[in-house]
Amino acid sequence: MTHDNYHMLRWGGVRTGLKQGVGKYLHRLYMRLRYRDGRVTVIEDGLLKGVRIRQYVRTVTGAFANGIYEQWLQDQLARELKRGDTFFDVGANGGFFSLLAARLVGPRGTVVGFEPHPDTARQAEAQLKANAFHHARIVRAAVSDAEGFAFFTDGETSVVQRLTGLPGAENAAHSQIRVATTTLDAAILRHGLPQVVKIDIEGAELFALRGARKLLRTKKTVIMLEIHSELLYREIRPMLQGFGFKLFRVCGEPVGDEYVRFVVARPNE
Repeated sequence: MTHDNYHMLRWGGVRTGLKQGVGKYLHRLYMRLRYRDGRVTVIEDGLLKGVRIRQYVRTVTGAFANGIYEQWLQDQLARELKRGDTFFDVGANGGFFSLLAARLVGPRGTVVGFEPHPDTARQAEAQLKANAFHHARIVRAAVSDAEGFAFFTDGETSVVQRLTGLPGAENAAHSQIRVATTTLDAAILRHGLPQVVKIDIEGAELFALRGARKLLRTKKTVIMLEIHSELLYREIRPMLQGFGFKLFRVCGEPVGDEYVRFVVARPNE
């Protein structure tokens, strides 16, 4: 080990040093001892009231822990999902909406969350396990336009995660990791056709839709989609319309030419 490498390992920060020099096990132990990382509490309010939640520094915000995280999206899911439904959570992050969907669809339903970062996915899995939601699972893969591998930004929190090569990714974190990729069309062969899909993947949503052509042709799935730029909106809107979908705002009003960040795409019946 060169002097420069030793200096970087010694003084590069406690978290970096533990992860790279000693190993992930000791890093997790340090986080548990220093921050009580992973301690179990119970959500006290909202649609997830009574659900057990592990308090992870990496993935759980205050709003997540108290049940009010993105309340408008929670309400939208509650309107869309029924008992026994299948739900795909594309960009599951810490697992909040996978937890909510698992409660909404019940044990006869199916919830599949997709999260490529191994640390974030592990924590999402732990949230499902803490509540014995055996009908829900996390797939450790990024949803894209082809099955294979891609590079993904790495960081200390899950907020900065995204596929590399996307706008903003070059400055989002200090390193990259190699992750598996899958497609929504491949997912329906393994898990069945979902009634609802939520997509929030930090600018990679067009790739996800390009890998979902069979799903889109069925015209049986409602897609709740966060579109991260006006440029993407101008590509995604006509694409979905071309497959026979109508796009709406969360309030139920049809979208027009103007950029809308969050849309609900419904099959034109």
